[in-house]
Amino acid sequence: MNRLFTNSGRGLTALTVAFGLLVAVAFCAPAQASEMPVVCNSATTSYYAYIACESEDEVALVRLIAPENGAPKLEVVERIRVGIYDLEIEGPHGLGISLDGEHWFVSIAHGRPFGLLYKYSTSTNELVGELELGMFPASMQVSEKTGLMHIVNFNLHGGHEPSTVSIVEPDAMVELERITTGIMPHGSRFSPGGAKHYSLSMMTDELFEIDAVKLAITRTLNVHSGEGVMRMMKGSHGQGGHGSHDKGHGSGHQTGHKADAGTMHDKHGSTGHGDHKKDQQMGGQHKSGQHQTGQHGDAKHAAQHGGQHSSGQHGGDAQHGAHHHAIAKPTWVQLHPTKPLAYVANNGAAEVVEINLDEWKITRRFSTGKGPYNVEVTPDGTKFVVTYKSDAATGIWDIESGKELARVENSRKVPHGIAITPDSRFAIVSVEGIGGEPGGVDAIDLTTLKRVDVVNIGKQAGGIVFWKMEEE
Repeated sequence: MNRLFTNSGRGLTALTVAFGLLVAVAFCAPAQASEMPVVCNSATTSYYAYIACESEDEVALVRLIAPENGAPKLEVVERIRVGIYDLEIEGPHGLGISLDGEHWFVSIAHGRPFGLLYKYSTSTNELVGELELGMFPASMQVSEKTGLMHIVNFNLHGGHEPSTVSIVEPDAMVELERITTGIMPHGSRFSPGGAKHYSLSMMTDELFEIDAVKLAITRTLNVHSGEGVMRMMKGSHGQGGHGSHDKGHGSGHQTGHKADAGTMHDKHGSTGHGDHKKDQQMGGQHKSGQHQTGQHGDAKHAAQHGGQHSSGQHGGDAQHGAHHHAIAKPTWVQLHPTKPLAYVANNGAAEVVEINLDEWKITRRFSTGKGPYNVEVTPDGTKFVVTYKSDAATGIWDIESGKELARVENSRKVPHGIAITPDSRFAIVSVEGIGGEPGGVDAIDLTTLKRVDVVNIGKQAGGIVFWKMEEE
């Protein structure tokens, strides 16, 4: 009998050793007192995302744990308090991440009157910088080409007039300038490589393209009619730190809008645009857990800002007499990772439109559930995922065939934002909730097309950004 190794002074046969090794592998336990290491092939992947809780003044760091063999599990790693006023909801709305992953950013929507941008360390989740922006700063992203952050100022507070995109140097936390675009701009996404920036004017149905180097608007496209306008870029940036709105504006700004309350203007801002300040009277005392959605009521916006805008905003001869009622009410834009395509969620028209960026025209329309709000394309370019705010569901679409593969019911009403993992395996979805119920995070498996776990976070979970993926 050959003695392979000893354990408590007793010799073991080769058969016994083989059996022991099999057991060790099965349970992923390291071998003891053995010169032969046992390798465990069952890996676990962890995905991390930050989610803003707009009616809680918190940002939650959430981890999705996905073992190779086992059920995925969501957990809250940390809940970070944001804002400075204990007795007033300040409304953390949009989230961004630095290119090196060492910092995260959150826009504080409800300022006095201007909003703020806060900068935090991802290693400690401690505040390291802040900057005042425009009215109701919302979604943001950093350009891989320039390193500059573009943040849309949604401007819910005043009348229906064109607002801006803030250009921020995120290291120094300095606003370099503002570029005037359209009414209630939302969505802020760069093309792969960061050369072009895209955002939407919700109340004029326009997609704006900005050259990220020259910081000038190059094209606009009406995402309802498909009419596009090319712009002559000026050789310099906007005057006085504010970018110009070039001549030849394609579609006028309208007056007397009536927004679909179940999709864009819920009383508590379930679309991410609601104002929680007392003087706005758009909801209850959120910190007491009594915020209301107003999901089935209409919010009328009697915006009467006239047909002409000052030359400081739109250039000397830019006139907007051809006012129109917004139909598409676009709320989000996302770029394809490898093709010159953009996908826009037309919230008011219950559709996602595909735009060929080379030809600058709409190439396909996808009829969706009610109130499509955020749309994200998988990194492998095969699917897009879209939240249906008025249907309490998330749609998963195959891009090549143009077919909806699944419509996954969310854990509660009013789904909001989406973060897709870099391996295209999961969609992490923020869900606002209604009334005093907590917000939630849903994990959806993009292979099985099923919701695999849910975790509760603060009220009105909205803005979301993916941080990192780790393999263990």
